[in-house]
Amino acid sequence: LSRFMTEGAKAPFTDSATALSLSNRLAAGEKLARGTFRRYQVVELEASGLFGPVQVDADLGYSPSRLFVDSKLNPAFHPLYTGAFTVSDARGTDLTLALSAVLVYISGIPQGEQLLLVDLRGAEVAAHDTYGGAFVGLVGYKLLEGRLELEGRAFFDPRQFSRALGAKGQYNVNDHVHLTLGGEYYGGPQVSPLGYFRRNDNLYVELKLDL
Repeated sequence: LSRFMTEGAKAPFTDSATALSLSNRLAAGEKLARGTFRRYQVVELEASGLFGPVQVDADLGYSPSRLFVDSKLNPAFHPLYTGAFTVSDARGTDLTLALSAVLVYISGIPQGEQLLLVDLRGAEVAAHDTYGGAFVGLVGYKLLEGRLELEGRAFFDPRQFSRALGAKGQYNVNDHVHLTLGGEYYGGPQVSPLGYFRRNDNLYVELKLDL
């Protein structure tokens, strides 16, 4: 049935009678298979406050079952708790400053399973819960009456010491033409959240036309 649904009735089946029967039943509108896909809701709570020149944002989330990948590249579903907290400059000047902390907590991981990019090496020896987190910093500045925009970003995972840096400068020739030059760097252990991308260091040039 799986091959019939993916390749169609003209596929070279060894049992042509069965293929013909499936084709006739499908043409008659008969249900050939039945399955259930469970949907899980995500509960999220957001809060934001302005304290003088500083804006504080907090986001909390929970899902009873989220998809992860284990060290053998098999799918794994576990409850996930998340939290994100951001402090940013709210003065509305040419200077942009923001600092965020992101936390994740994953529970119910059975013995023999190690989550890729999240668990530490050897975690699979016993049933366990795991966690991860990162700090994210952003600095931006506008020059030449907003025509030149500079931005720098830094990511740091203190648990596995993975990190990433990014910087770009965008020159707005006019309202329709924008030229950007930037680069990204990734580092850390190979199976860490940011070290996994360490072969993706890059420099790039982008020309954007808004017609």
